Amino acid sequence: MSQILERLKNLQNNTQLKKPKAVFLKFYNSKGFKSKYSKGLMIAFVSLIGFTGMVKSGVALYGYFKTEPKKVQVVERLPIEIKRAENTKALNLFKSSKYLKAIGVWEKLVKKYPNLTDAYANIGIAYKKINDLDSARTNLERAVKLGPKNGPAYNNLAMVYFAQKRYKLSEESFKKAITHWPEGAEPILNLSTFYEKLKRYGLAIEYYKKYNTHPNANPSVVGKVKIRMPRLHSILVRHEHRRGRY
Repeated sequence: MSQILERLKNLQNNTQLKKPKAVFLKFYNSKGFKSKYSKGLMIAFVSLIGFTGMVKSGVALYGYFKTEPKKVQVVERLPIEIKRAENTKALNLFKSSKYLKAIGVWEKLVKKYPNLTDAYANIGIAYKKINDLDSARTNLERAVKLGPKNGPAYNNLAMVYFAQKRYKLSEESFKKAITHWPEGAEPILNLSTFYEKLKRYGLAIEYYKKYNTHPNANPSVVGKVKIRMPRLHSILVRHEHRRGRY
């Protein structure tokens, strides 16, 4: 390949392009094309576009092989470094409870990179922290629209829906969080609490059991759930008994 590129370079610098046949023959007999197969391809190529077309194509190919790899390196490397730096700054502000400043950094980030689903999710979480539920919902909905398999975003969106008493949407979002984030125990626990608050005790018990057997469940929370379970069973029995009476 290096020999072919060298011959193409010579073509690019050749001042005798007015004599394309001579240039072609010189290139044809070079070390870059030894096999009958490659020489046959050269002849077929010339028969289609002519000697002049072949020489011009060779010059264009040299320009492509010489410059393209450098462009790819720059494009792949630069955006990753920018995103990491800005996201880290916003996270540090968030952890320091400087939610509005964190939102400002993330909003600048999504202006540059409008398809960053996690950035929209973080903006939504920050808005929820300052109790701006409408802005939280808007950004989290944007996050799951861009990333329909973003389980953590669905989990936070479900909590916003619950706070706004949009119970059906909240339940659907918790279930999507569980589906798309199987390694996360948090949405299972949240859905259990959701059902308990809505007095759907049977489903609450079912999902508390799922949480307790999840490999990533918090041991201290599991202990609290185990203590809570007998009480829930008792409430469920009374609840079902009343429904049976009436």
